[in-house]
Amino acid sequence: MRFFSLLFSVLLLQFSQGFAQQIEHVDFKTANVTIAIDPFQQTVTGTVIYSFDVLEKVDSIFLDAQRMQFENVLVNGKKVKFKNDEKHLILQKKFKPKKENQLSFTYTAKPSKTLYFFGWKDDEGRKQVYTQGQGKYTSNWLPSFDDVNEKVIFNLNISFPKGYQVIANGKLTNSETTDTLTTWNFEMNHPMSSYLVALAAGKYEEKKMISERGIPLKLYYYPDQPERVEPTYRYSKQIFDFLENEVGVDFPWVNYKQIPVRDFMYGGMENTTATIFNDSYYIDSLSFIDRNYVNVNAHELAHHWFGDLITEKSPEDHWLQEGFATYFALLAEKDVFGNAYFKAALFDTAKQLQLASENGNGESLLNAKASSLTFYQKGAWALVALKHEVGAKAFKEGIKSYLKKYQFLNVSTDDFLTEMEKASGKNLENFRQKWLLDTAFHFEEAMKLIDDEPYGIPELLEVHFKDSTASSTEKSKNIWAQLPSKYKEAIVTYKYSALKDSVYINSILNSEDLKVRQKYLVQTSQIPANKKQFFESFLKDKSYNTKENMLYKLWGNFQEDRSKYLEATKNIEGFNDKNIRILWLALSLVTPEFDQKNKQQYFLELTGYTSPKYGFDVRENAFSFLKELDAFTDQNLLDLMNGCHHPAWRFASFSRSLLEQLLKDEMHKTRFKELMPKMTEKEQKYLNTKL
Repeated sequence: MRFFSLLFSVLLLQFSQGFAQQIEHVDFKTANVTIAIDPFQQTVTGTVIYSFDVLEKVDSIFLDAQRMQFENVLVNGKKVKFKNDEKHLILQKKFKPKKENQLSFTYTAKPSKTLYFFGWKDDEGRKQVYTQGQGKYTSNWLPSFDDVNEKVIFNLNISFPKGYQVIANGKLTNSETTDTLTTWNFEMNHPMSSYLVALAAGKYEEKKMISERGIPLKLYYYPDQPERVEPTYRYSKQIFDFLENEVGVDFPWVNYKQIPVRDFMYGGMENTTATIFNDSYYIDSLSFIDRNYVNVNAHELAHHWFGDLITEKSPEDHWLQEGFATYFALLAEKDVFGNAYFKAALFDTAKQLQLASENGNGESLLNAKASSLTFYQKGAWALVALKHEVGAKAFKEGIKSYLKKYQFLNVSTDDFLTEMEKASGKNLENFRQKWLLDTAFHFEEAMKLIDDEPYGIPELLEVHFKDSTASSTEKSKNIWAQLPSKYKEAIVTYKYSALKDSVYINSILNSEDLKVRQKYLVQTSQIPANKKQFFESFLKDKSYNTKENMLYKLWGNFQEDRSKYLEATKNIEGFNDKNIRILWLALSLVTPEFDQKNKQQYFLELTGYTSPKYGFDVRENAFSFLKELDAFTDQNLLDLMNGCHHPAWRFASFSRSLLEQLLKDEMHKTRFKELMPKMTEKEQKYLNTKL
């Protein structure tokens, strides 16, 4: 058995190496994709025509294709023998060097991931279809290339039920409608990696803008919520124009579109010309102060240079995408919100990185398996340090040269550092060791890079507000009065216990800056009776976070006035996750004296929010409070099983964790067993592994 196992491993390795090395021998150029999407059956059928050059003779050529069926496979118009191993379409033919070859085929797919269908089985909720290729592989719905080094010009022709808007990469050149379908034709002008191929379909309208340099911008929105367009996309044009100037290279694509979708597994995704983002950021005006789209907006746009125009060669180079997008997004936020915001944001991430280092979780930026904290935040800090090392002028020249030289290609960390060394005339080996290779985060050195002004955040926290003794001096009080709001937020966040003097408390509570006040209120658990009326006024703050926090704390501190607080907040929903409404429903149910006649109605509303027709953030909030109340209905338990297989892994992880907690109780275990006949086969199998 050991011999055969070893032999199988060797053959598998050779087979996989052949796949990995194909790009050295074969260069795919274009893909003309014609597909029909059936959202009710959740299938994709279509025809693909690839053009390719054979650079060196090969025994076979493959495409990545997950669990698909193929017909009419032709090379240069002739039938070719092929193999479908459920992961690849393999052309079993010897190829000689030759340019301008053509591969065509028809295929059918029923993707289990990467192309997602929401709302088509529900009576309510937004009906949408959208893709997420990074980390999931476009080859689940389109025969393509999992290797990011293979870049292709993708042109998509998409047929979808009429009455819905379809958005995809590139320029919309035409659309035609029949009795039941509309076909949308999109064209790209430059190559990209397959993971960036994207589409979204749903009920949308669009707002059009033009950038400073003439790039068409399209902001998609839900027709039933047009009032959310301005707060959601606030500063979008400013961000676009700023980044184009700051990067120093013109936006390299034909247009730029942004599309909100429900239940998206990340904040956003930088699909070339078509950023898809989580509609938790599709906000009303009151949400802006707490949960705005500005950072995600800037981050995904920055990726259109760092990720889409130039793409990492290997996972070890991932920081070249995420670190750069994080850094340039921070610069865009600096342009919008000011320098104090920029430094406070850097300080916050430095503290996170310092904590990770102190806990033994520090990582090299070139570690292919590093965490998001490392790739994103440590990557951004590396660029802050590099700019300081080489100077602003050389930094910008190096970035520009790097982008120009490798446009539409793949890059390594060495490629980047070589261009920066050329631009600056400096040897960057010490920089590589300290900021890229070292697992530790050099916190003290990082602080020197941002503590370049009188009373910067590091000095404030370590000297003037180190403790209540330091903060009680007249000098500290005078400094406080002159500080920008973001610095006050940092002090309240990190040195709350030092702010005991009434000068600070009164200043904070009377501040016109909602965020400074909010930071203080969040950390205040006990409300003094003589401050009760003052704290009650914060229920009217224009912040859903503050309203939620105050409702809970006032309700907990002053039992005699619980009904008053519930009455004052009964019509507030809160963020898209219904944070205030769901809290309100839970509190109303456990307040016996409040609105007794409507208790059943409130219970039905709360338990209804676990349904799949709601976004996973709403569902998670509802599940959390129902757990606290120990008030799960049978339908809630079935909804929980559904959540265990949700495509958004954080929600699926939450659901699975809650399931395991409930199964520790024999009563709940019995209920789940009794409900098994109502579960899907997939849910039954998973539950059996946990019983």
